[in-house]
Amino acid sequence: MKAPLEESQAFLVLDTNVLLHDLNVFVNFVKDIERLRIPLIVVIPRAVLSELDGQKNDVGLQWFSRRASSWIFEEMRRTQHVKGQASSETIFVPSEQRLLTNDEKILNCALYFSQRRHTLLCTGDKNLCILAQSEAQGTIGIIEFNQRVAWSSRRLAESIFPHEVVDFDAFSDNYGKNYKKASVMKEENDNSMSMDVDEDDLTMTLVDARTSLHIQVINHFKTLLAELVVCLEKKTPATSAPSMHAPPISIHAPKRRPTNPNPISEWSLSELLDYLEYKDSKLDDVLKRPHPPLDRFLTPPYTERSGARRGQDWSRQDWLIALGKLKWIGERWQKDCSILESLRDLHPHLETVFGQAMKI
Repeated sequence: MKAPLEESQAFLVLDTNVLLHDLNVFVNFVKDIERLRIPLIVVIPRAVLSELDGQKNDVGLQWFSRRASSWIFEEMRRTQHVKGQASSETIFVPSEQRLLTNDEKILNCALYFSQRRHTLLCTGDKNLCILAQSEAQGTIGIIEFNQRVAWSSRRLAESIFPHEVVDFDAFSDNYGKNYKKASVMKEENDNSMSMDVDEDDLTMTLVDARTSLHIQVINHFKTLLAELVVCLEKKTPATSAPSMHAPPISIHAPKRRPTNPNPISEWSLSELLDYLEYKDSKLDDVLKRPHPPLDRFLTPPYTERSGARRGQDWSRQDWLIALGKLKWIGERWQKDCSILESLRDLHPHLETVFGQAMKI
C-alpha cells in the first residue's frame, strides 16, 4: 500500500552525483522501504533533474544520467516513495531562485522539506556538505557519500534510522562494486590476483566491470522495455480478455497479448517481450536466434532461471548479439522509446570493459 506524502516519517533529498554514481543503492533502497512499508519519501530536487538532463550530452556521463533519469521517471509514476520537487516547494520566491547556484537550489529544497518532517540530504559533494553545515545549522541531516566506500541499501538505512526503529537485516546488503568508468583498471595481470585490496577499495578489473555493467544494462533496459509497452498499450484500443474456455492456440498462431492484470511496471521481462512479439510477430525470430536469447541475457545472475550468467561469463559476441536485438526493438519502435539513445550512450563503456572497439 502506498503511503500518502503527508504521512511521511522523513524525507531523503538526493544530489546529482549520488544518482550518477550509486544509482543501484537507491534502486534497492526504494524497493526495501516499499516492501517494509517504511514511510520515507525520496525527493529529487528540480536542480538535479536539470543537471541530469544537461549531462546527457557529456560522453562520459550520458549513460549514467540516462539511467538515473529513466529510473526517476519510472519510480515517480509507480510509487509515492519517490517524488520530484514541485516549483512551489521552495523557501525562495522565483526571482530569488534564479540567482542561486545549483548547490544552493538543492540545499534550498532540503530546507523546505525540513519545515515539514525530518529531512536528510544525501550527497557526495564536499562543497555542498560544507554549505549545508554552515547554512542549515543542524536543521537537516547530512549523509556524505564517500566514493571510496561501498554503499548498500543497508548501510544507507543505518545512516538514516535509529537502531530501535527498523530491522537493518531486512535491507539489502549487496555491496557489489558499481561500474564507474574512472574506477576500471586498464590492465589485468596474474599479479593482480594476489594484491592486498582494502574492502572499501572500489577499483575493479575489466572482468569485474563487465559483470557490474551487465547489472546496469539489465535494470535500465527492462525499465525502457516497460516504458515502451506502456506507450504501445496506450495506443491500443481496449479489448475483452480471452475466455478461459477458449480452445488451445497453435504454436504457429500469432501471439496473444499477455493477460497479467498487474501494472506493467511489475511485469516480468518475458511478459514484456511477449507483448512486443504480440505487436510484431517478426520479433520472435529476432529474439531467439542466434544465441543468446535476449530474455536470458537480461536475466540477473544467481536467479533460478536456467542459463542466467554474470556479465563476465557472457562472451564479447554474446554481448553484441543481445544488444543487437535491443537495437532491432529500438529501430522498430523508434518513435515510442529511447532504446537507441541508451545504446549509443552505453557504447563507450562497452569499449572500456572489453578493452577494444565494439560495434552493436
